[in-house]
Amino acid sequence: MHYFNIRNWTGWITNHSGLYKSVDKGQTWKKCETVLFSANSNFGMAGYFKKDGYVYMIGTHAGRNNPAYLARFKEADIENQNLYEYWNNTTGQWVTGNESAASVIINEKVGELSFIYNATHKKWIITYFSEDRYNITMRTAENITGPGASLTSWPPATRILNCMAPISIRCLPQAIIFIS
Repeated sequence: MHYFNIRNWTGWITNHSGLYKSVDKGQTWKKCETVLFSANSNFGMAGYFKKDGYVYMIGTHAGRNNPAYLARFKEADIENQNLYEYWNNTTGQWVTGNESAASVIINEKVGELSFIYNATHKKWIITYFSEDRYNITMRTAENITGPGASLTSWPPATRILNCMAPISIRCLPQAIIFIS
């Protein structure tokens, strides 16, 4: 679970952000003391999804008006931030241990993102609140690193929260189920 320690809600100013983990299906949680993102991190807020031995993380600077970046780590390495890999569009490669090497993967104002991989459709599905359009936006792509993510927007948001239920890809693989 990703958390951020807020200093001031005006301007979404944080002290830092980090992770808690559970090894007993959410019965108990332990702070990952060795994982800490600075107040200026592009991973101040993040969503996660496990696939093919990796945990993928799409993050933004704290708030709802910043672009999104991509990282990943092996599940066993959750507490070793030095082994996190950051996607770099320029080189087309994952860069280990260097958060500043991460490239923008969604170049618009992104808030409260959620993402999954749907094996039936063979697509990554990313949803987020778009402050510019004031709606929930969905992007799909065959590869999480791009290119060519298609864009769908829903009418103006009445609720900002959007969360895709990971169980939906097992129970109803043809559908996308949101929790709001």
